[in-house]
Amino acid sequence: MRFPSRRRLRMLYLRLVKQTGTPESVARGVAIGFFVGLLIPMGGQIIVAVFLAFILKASKIPAMACTWISNPWTAIFIYPFQCYIGSKAIGGDLTIHSLNETIHGFLRAPSLQAFRDLGSDIVVPFFVGGAMLAIPAALISYFAVLGMILSHRRRAAAKLSKRLAALAERDPNRSGDE
Repeated sequence: MRFPSRRRLRMLYLRLVKQTGTPESVARGVAIGFFVGLLIPMGGQIIVAVFLAFILKASKIPAMACTWISNPWTAIFIYPFQCYIGSKAIGGDLTIHSLNETIHGFLRAPSLQAFRDLGSDIVVPFFVGGAMLAIPAALISYFAVLGMILSHRRRAAAKLSKRLAALAERDPNRSGDE
């Protein structure tokens, strides 16, 4: 797996900042996506994200897209870490090595039954650690995306204003109301 190119990152940035809707709605959608992507196991994330986006009047596409923070390639890193910090937070004694073995087994054949079979020794720390990662990720992503969108829209408005002023200078008889 390669890191996305600079061109690809720029394209993703432009898709994000050019989303329709209020900046707050888009930022809320991103925050919901990151929150759900880190808290809910793969499989039901998009459904939960769309439901929350609908309830919280957030943009649904960024909410769905951002759930992919946990995907088959990143889950092998995120899930064991999340269980480990969740275990430490509740006073458990899970080790990274035992978690890696258990989680990799689950990821080879993920299902609701396989998730239930993990037992409370893994499931409880999973959700506690997930919450410990999801809440800061949602807050940081909300304010970061809100800032990016507001900044982009200010620059776009200034650019348009400049173009209209230059056009008005060239043709003083032309009005902008036509």
